Amino acid sequence: MESTFRQGIIYSLTAYLLWGILPIYWKTLGVVQAFEILSNRFIWSCVFVWILIIASGRVKSFLAETQDIFIYRAPCLEFLLLRCAKLLISHFIP
Repeated sequence: MESTFRQGIIYSLTAYLLWGILPIYWKTLGVVQAFEILSNRFIWSCVFVWILIIASGRVKSFLAETQDIFIYRAPCLEFLLLRCAKLLISHFIP
């Protein structure tokens, strides 16, 4: 148990460190804008989390836990998704 806990701490600290350092690297490239970095971080985080959920075989439990969000808060979620799409389109299409 102790080694698993220590391993989890090391993984989480590594993730936080990379999460903070990689944008600095991308910014030094010069051509990458902050909004593009943020968009990529959001999209790839969602993709990675879905891969983890699928690989662990917890898709049904995840959907069961989040079902009320999709049923009861659908108008709010729809508004947020449309707003995000509008921001992305207005930023990337001149």
